[in-house]
Amino acid sequence: MLDEKTFYDLSMISYFDAYQPGVSVDTLIQQILEDTVMDEEYPNDVTLPYHKEALAKIPKGRYSDIYVKEFVDDNANSGVVFYVFTCPEGEIFAFRGSEALDDVNHKTGWQDWTDNFHMFLDGPTYQQLVSLHELQKRKIDAPFYLCGHSKGGNLAMYVALTMNAKLLSKLQQVVSFNAPGITKSILDVYQMRATDPEFLKKITIFECENDCISSFFENLTKPHYIRSSMPCNNLIQLYHNHQLYAMDFDDNHYILAEKKTAIPKIVYHFVNDFFVNLKEERLHAVVSTMDDYFHSALSISELYKVLLYHISLYTNLFEDIPYEEIQTITFQDLIERRKTKNLINKVKEKAVQTLNEVNIKEITQGIIDNYEVLIDTKKSQIQDLVNRNNDRIISAIRSIRNEEEKEG
Repeated sequence: MLDEKTFYDLSMISYFDAYQPGVSVDTLIQQILEDTVMDEEYPNDVTLPYHKEALAKIPKGRYSDIYVKEFVDDNANSGVVFYVFTCPEGEIFAFRGSEALDDVNHKTGWQDWTDNFHMFLDGPTYQQLVSLHELQKRKIDAPFYLCGHSKGGNLAMYVALTMNAKLLSKLQQVVSFNAPGITKSILDVYQMRATDPEFLKKITIFECENDCISSFFENLTKPHYIRSSMPCNNLIQLYHNHQLYAMDFDDNHYILAEKKTAIPKIVYHFVNDFFVNLKEERLHAVVSTMDDYFHSALSISELYKVLLYHISLYTNLFEDIPYEEIQTITFQDLIERRKTKNLINKVKEKAVQTLNEVNIKEITQGIIDNYEVLIDTKKSQIQDLVNRNNDRIISAIRSIRNEEEKEG
């Protein structure tokens, strides 16, 4: 029987190359666990040990009746990689998500991340079109299923949304994990299918409560939120929370969460500031710049530094943080940086407008609501600090206005 754990495990296996088509998934898992060459080739892949640990927990014999029918590897061209598995229920297509940038062999990841940035533009990406073409050129007579994690889940949903009617009649289910949704421009074209209740019954979306990637774009149907098994206080932990192994299982079933946590919402707004709110002309320029980065000869560490510098020009969050500290700076620090900058900007705006003491008090009242460092202080002391701060700001603005009047 195909359950949520089956699609989860096959989506994870899609990140490993097939050693021999025709083997059972049980055998493939064992080959992956015994492979030491991979560990040597990708010593800096922080996800590899976690993926192997998750695969090692799969009971032997669980997938003895699921076999590798085909392994499609177009990494060198489009970056699209997927498995075709056969089982008593039919065929399962498991799409691989975006791979980490390969600083050692320069074979993987570059195409994926170029394609990822193109998702912010109108229309389908190259990987989406390649995935659709690869599926439609096959003669599929049996019932079939689509699944994938991250970009792999996005490709599975895009293919389902756009495939021809003959294939759609044989499609049984689409299961995605922490996948970005579908862009509005694509949904507008396929609106009839995207709103068809019979089609939507085939879509199942799982999102980790701490994942931010799945917050991008539009979901075809309401997601199931899954509890995370990992902390999420900084950027490196956020990266781990996007991975499949962060989803919490109990007896082969997910432990549900009520909703997404605050962290992915905050990160989503940071990205919104950088991409979604840009004018179309500027957005194309930024994406073109990203293309140049990913096709450059920069090492991974150099590339990350350049990207973060470029992003900082728009967000003003990282400009004075040493590169080595960016991965571990807490989200709370970033939140307070953002609030501080917003507060300063608002005060600057008020300085050139008609003086309104009530508005100034409303602005600085945020100190009580937003700065956790003051929570342990007695309320009367907090109010006293706010009042004194109000007086200082009002006095400063009056001085500025007096100087402007004298100069005028």
